[in-house]
Amino acid sequence: MKKYFKSSDIQISSHDDKVQAQDKKIQYYTVCRRRNIKSFQRRLFRMKQSIISIGLILLSMVVLYAKATSTCSCSCGGHESTTYQTPLVKQCTFKSLNDDRNKGQIETCDFQKAHSNSALRVTYQGDLRMISCSNGRCCRRWFITINGKECSSPAPIDAHMYAGGVANLNVHRPGTLDGFCNNIAKGKVTVGLSVGKCNNWSYDVGDAYTCSRSVCRLIIEEILSMQ
Repeated sequence: MKKYFKSSDIQISSHDDKVQAQDKKIQYYTVCRRRNIKSFQRRLFRMKQSIISIGLILLSMVVLYAKATSTCSCSCGGHESTTYQTPLVKQCTFKSLNDDRNKGQIETCDFQKAHSNSALRVTYQGDLRMISCSNGRCCRRWFITINGKECSSPAPIDAHMYAGGVANLNVHRPGTLDGFCNNIAKGKVTVGLSVGKCNNWSYDVGDAYTCSRSVCRLIIEEILSMQ
């Protein structure tokens, strides 16, 4: 027995298919939209993290700059207040120079002086040696130079080493030269360590040695105000 369908049944079936297809499209677009929203939210979150990181870095730089240029006013014992600035310091290190010269410049360190009315504190720390001699004539002088000249305000920064009584005594000692120097123009300054003849010494004799098998250093500090 054959079964026949009415045309109205076919139309209903076709209409249902269209509705289902449309629902599937809506579901597909809804899923895609949700995925796009989640992807956008992730990108936005990463962007916020990057902005926060950059902000923290900039804040740290501002704080460091403020510390480097900060000033403070101090008053002691009823005297007038004086403004002090954070000192500028540089260190040059030299490893195992093993410098055996008896005269001349041993090493230099460049420094950028920021103020014309400031003082420089210069320190050498490291190995020094002079071989002794039995005739009592051996002496060597280590001294600091600034732009090729010794400090004259207030005085040279130097140290003598005399060794006599026993011949050929080869003893290395830790040595320090330290002092302040005024009246130095601002700008590039070349600080040097030199060795030579002792002041007020008749003889120009002495076997010197500097910075043997160790690290020696020149430390330069700019000080804005001194008593």
